[in-house]
Amino acid sequence: MNRNAISFVAAFFLPLLAGHGSVALGQEVRLPTGVTLLGGGDTTCRGILVLESGVQDEDDDVRRIGSGEFAVFEVENENVGWACLGDATQSDTMECPSGTTYVRVSRNSADDYVLFECYGRAR
Repeated sequence: MNRNAISFVAAFFLPLLAGHGSVALGQEVRLPTGVTLLGGGDTTCRGILVLESGVQDEDDDVRRIGSGEFAVFEVENENVGWACLGDATQSDTMECPSGTTYVRVSRNSADDYVLFECYGRAR
C-alpha cells in the first residue's frame, strides 16, 4: 500500500476505531495529498472546543467541535487559539511547527481527550 493510501485509511478509519463517531459539520474530512504530520499536542476539554480566528472557513471564523467529533481545518497561522467552553472555561494556543497548513482536531467520545495534529508539506 502506498503512503497516500495509508494516509487515506488512517484519516477515515482510525478516528472511528478510537471512538470518534462523527465529523464536525461543514468540515473537510480528508487531508490533501502530499501533506505530512509535522507535530501535535493534546489537552482535555469537558465541553465544546472552540477554535479561534486563523482557521480558514468560508462561513464562520469560529469552529466548534463536540465530543466524539473530528475535523480538518486549513490554517493561516501556525498558532491555533482554542477555548473549551464547559464547567470551567479554559483557553490556550496550539503551537504548530513552521510550515503547518492544516490542523486535524479529534475528540474522543468516551472521555475528555482532545488531540491536535499539525500537517504541512515536508521540506
